[in-house]
Amino acid sequence: MNSIKNLALGILFLLGLCHHKAMAQNDSNTKIIYLEVLGASDVYAFNFEYLFKRNQSIQVGISWMPGTWQVRAQNDRSFFYIPIIYHYLVGSNKHKMDLSAGILYTLSNYYASPNNHKFRPEFGLGYRYSANKGFMVKTGFMFKTPLNLSMDRDQIFVYSEKKWLPWPYIGMGWSF
Repeated sequence: MNSIKNLALGILFLLGLCHHKAMAQNDSNTKIIYLEVLGASDVYAFNFEYLFKRNQSIQVGISWMPGTWQVRAQNDRSFFYIPIIYHYLVGSNKHKMDLSAGILYTLSNYYASPNNHKFRPEFGLGYRYSANKGFMVKTGFMFKTPLNLSMDRDQIFVYSEKKWLPWPYIGMGWSF
């Protein structure tokens, strides 16, 4: 429980730093809230994004999948996701190419392995339409790396899956 509290405090500190830089920029399009389907957190995420420069932002999201979503009861797992993604935007005005890199933190809890923490690097390429204040939509692919860092009880290990996984996404929200 202490590690979750420390992670949450670290994320709040990072958001505070980004907010300070965004306010100093005096840009009208410094904050975005949106729902993303698939993408960085595998299934869905509610995201908050700070643009700390006109073409750079940091995204922090949250997602939770309760154990009851699975068909078989003997594989009853709950997942808590926090994607933390850096975005570099290329283009002008409302239409931009979105280059991104970040980490997906996953806390899974199930009978065989309670409180398993996993960190997976991810990279993205997409398109974003965003009005100065108003509607925002984005779509593209997140590329899930095969490399994972996992911490389970008193073990820390790195493992690799077979290949990179291109994962499509679409997100819609509001910039203010």
